[in-house]
Amino acid sequence: MAPNEPPNPDAANRLVANLQAGFDVEDSFRQLFQAYGSSVERFFLVRRCPPQEAGDLTQDTFVNAFQGIHTYRHQSSLKTQ
Repeated sequence: MAPNEPPNPDAANRLVANLQAGFDVEDSFRQLFQAYGSSVERFFLVRRCPPQEAGDLTQDTFVNAFQGIHTYRHQSSLKTQ
């Protein structure tokens, strides 16, 4: 998977399953961040957040996602259109 290229749904679900199982946690989370981080940051920038704040909010978003990953039930997409 190329950086900033969202994984296909099966690959994304596999990465989440790895995180939930505690398997290959660092690499799986890194891949999810690389795939979705720029989209999340763009979300904040479009809403006129200053770049530094958008970066901070993006990091906060991923920290919260990591902390709650065990509750994800694979019933929805990781990325909303």
